[in-house]
Amino acid sequence: MRSVRVLCPCCGAKLDVEIELNPVVQAAAPADGKTNMSFCDEVKELEFAGKTYCFTGKFECASRDQLQDLVERLGAASTDIMTNEVNYLVVGSRASKGWSCGNYGNKINDAIYKKQNGSALKLVSEYDFLEIIAAMGEKKAAENK
Repeated sequence: MRSVRVLCPCCGAKLDVEIELNPVVQAAAPADGKTNMSFCDEVKELEFAGKTYCFTGKFECASRDQLQDLVERLGAASTDIMTNEVNYLVVGSRASKGWSCGNYGNKINDAIYKKQNGSALKLVSEYDFLEIIAAMGEKKAAENK
């Protein structure tokens, strides 16, 4: 376990988050920094206040519980169930065997269906999620100087 200090992008508060980092994260990350999950959206920013996050899949960087705790500390709600209230579905970077056959699992398939029927739901890869969180924290830190 390692304590990581994150600056809340909303209020600038310093949050200490305990995360058990997996040593293979850097090796597993795409060399170009892009997601290789074609079903994920290209997301440049995330909102937290009043938003709901759902997490699916296996994560390289931290446990699902740790990521849920992080978004809750940033002002969002988290749920284990895909509902119409979900704004962001964050997809773990460890692909399952079924992905090679186009079987992405219930949450991803449900999210794709919702998007095809007009939902504003965003599918976000684990790497994009973490990159955006880090950039938001850096921006807030620069504003507070």
